[in-house]
Amino acid sequence: MTNIFSVRIDKVQRTLAVESMRTKSCLIHSGWQVANEYQMHLHDHFKLCPTCGGRDLKMPCEKSLVCSDCDFTYYHNTGAAVAGIIVQDSKVLLTVRAREPFKGMFDLPGGFIDYREDAEVALKREIREELNIEISQMQFLLTAPNLYHYKNVTYHILDLIYICKPASLSNICPQDDVEDYQFVDPRQFDLKKMAFVSTRIGMERYLADLRG
Repeated sequence: MTNIFSVRIDKVQRTLAVESMRTKSCLIHSGWQVANEYQMHLHDHFKLCPTCGGRDLKMPCEKSLVCSDCDFTYYHNTGAAVAGIIVQDSKVLLTVRAREPFKGMFDLPGGFIDYREDAEVALKREIREELNIEISQMQFLLTAPNLYHYKNVTYHILDLIYICKPASLSNICPQDDVEDYQFVDPRQFDLKKMAFVSTRIGMERYLADLRG
C-alpha cells in the first residue's frame, strides 16, 4: 500500500503558467465547463457610493469600483479558501454539501480563510467544524481557481488544497455545512459528482501523483 506521506509530489512545483492555462478563459476540465466571465458586475449591486452617497460610480476594470465624487475605491478581489483530501486506508473522505451552492453534491472538507489566519490553521479549523476530527499531518498539493456564487454575488476564489491524515476518526460527525460524508475509492469515484471545478482538479492531481 502506498504511503502518500512518503511519496514526493514532484509535480506540485509546476509553473503558474501551466496551472492558469487549465483554467484561463473558461474552466474546462475533462468535459466540465464553468464560464470564466465576470458573472456579477459591481454596478448591479452598488447604485450609490457607500461613503458619500454619490451616483457617479465608475468601473476602471472588472474588479474595481470608483466614486468620481469622493474617490472611494472598492476592489472585489479574489478570496482564499482551503480544502483537504483526507486519506484513510487508501480511501478519500468526501462530504455532502448541506447548503447552496450545489447542495447535495460531493465536496472536500474545507472553507474560507478568516482574517489574520494562515492556510494550515484555517484547514484544521474548518475540518474540525465540519466533521469534528483533528488533522495530524498535511501536505500541500496545489492551488486552483474557483467561482463561488452565493446570494446573487459571484466570488472569485483561490483554493489551496492539501493532502491530510486524520489523528482519529472515532468521533467523526457531520455538522455545520456538511450533511453527510462518505469514504470513496478515488480510482472508482465519478469526479463529475464533485461540486466545484477546483476540488475536482485537486482530486485528479492526487490520482495522477499516486499513479506516478
